[in-house]
Order: sequence, then structure tokens, then C-alpha cells
Amino acid sequence: MLHGTSGDSFQKLSSYCHVLGESNPGTVTHIEVDSRNRFYYFFLAFGTSIRGYIHYLRPVICVDGSHLKGPYKGTLLLTTGQNANKQIYLLAWGIVDAKTNRSWMWFMSNLKELIGDSTELVFDSNRKNSISNAIAHVFPLSQRGYCIWHLEKNLIQRYNNASAIFLFKLTARTSRVEEFERLMGQIRRVSEHAYGYLERAGFSFWSRALFFGQRHNILTDNNAESLNSILRHARSLPITCLVEHIRQTLRPSNQCNCM
Repeated sequence: MLHGTSGDSFQKLSSYCHVLGESNPGTVTHIEVDSRNRFYYFFLAFGTSIRGYIHYLRPVICVDGSHLKGPYKGTLLLTTGQNANKQIYLLAWGIVDAKTNRSWMWFMSNLKELIGDSTELVFDSNRKNSISNAIAHVFPLSQRGYCIWHLEKNLIQRYNNASAIFLFKLTARTSRVEEFERLMGQIRRVSEHAYGYLERAGFSFWSRALFFGQRHNILTDNNAESLNSILRHARSLPITCLVEHIRQTLRPSNQCNCM
């Protein structure tokens, strides 16, 4: 009763975004509807988040998505950065029907309008094709990094070779090419299959030593994963309540926990 119905919440979203923009100057919101004027996509970046990223944060963005739990389902997309204290910094986020090529393309296009594209920009995410395709199309100058935690999980599920997994974690983090080659040789000796999987993934996408850009200390998309965990209960709320919950979570009094 407190939150209202999910249908009513969609009707209130546009008015809520208008008020949100007035109270937080520079906030960018986009609501996409279909031919029958039904909700389709939603994008939001708080004005303070945009300014903070552009002026103070390193250009490394973690990307992830998680399923919503309300009656209309959908997917929550997140892009996060990391501040100088290694704390999570929410840059922009949105709600779409599913993690598809079209939804990621729409989301990334809106993000590009805020931060532009450059050779210094790095995206860190899992290896989902829909994410890779959108980044390659919308941010052609940027560099693409794979989350080594997801690669490690896949190695465990597919090959379950403790020695290969231990060596992989060392290999991914070393910054010396000679050390990388030596460790990869050891991986090949203990598990030819694990070596083949990492080779197919592309050494330059997950190895710090061979990466073309600068990932700094961000080798996983755990920043986005952690924020998804913080919002796990809120993902069942009606859409306008969810937006307000995220705003409340990120307000200055809670920065020590989330920002």
C-alpha cells in the first residue's frame, strides 16, 4: 500500500524525473516508449555523478546488469567508477527489458552523450557479446577489459584445475611481459584446455601486462557487482520507488557506504 501499484509507478516516473532534475541540476534522464506509448527503456545519470566523474575519477568504467523482481521483470543496467579511496561511484544506470544488443546500444549511446569517447577510456565487464558489441560500436576509441573474476569462475566450472586457477590469478595481475609469458607456459603444462580457453578469450583483454590501455587497479567488475548486491531487495520495488531508493542510497549522508 505504501509503494502503490507497479502500473501507477510507471505513470509517475516522468513527473518524478522532472522534479529530480530541478533538485539536482545537470541530471540527465531519458524515458523511451513504444508505438503504443508504453514504457520501454529508462536512463538516469545524476548531475553530481556526471561532474564528479568528468573532473575527478580515472576513466575506468565497470559495466554490469541484474534482473528486476517486480511483476513486469526487466533488467537494471549499471555503470560504476571508483574514486581515489577505492570506493564505489555510481555513474549512470538504466532499466530495460533485457540485456540485448539493442538495449545495451541504447544505454551506451546515452552514456556517450555525457562522457564522450577517448583512447584513455576503459570498460571492464564480463564477456557477454551484447556488451562487447555495444562498446565496440558506440565507443570505438575506448579499450575493453574482461573481468578476471568471471574468467576465474569459468575456469573453475569448466576445468576445475587448482594449479591452473592459481597460476591464472598470478598471470592476470603481473605487469611484466616476461613474467606473463613464463606463467602462461606453466598454465599450458598443467592444463592445455585452460590455456586454450584463456587464449581464445584474448590475452590482451584480461592480462595487465598485455592490456593496451590503463586499467589501474580495476581488474574486475566487482564495483558494479557490489552495487547490485546493495540493491538486491530494492529490485522488487515499483520503478519510481526503485529510482527514489537509489537516490536515497547515494545521498551525501550515505557516501561513506556507497560512493
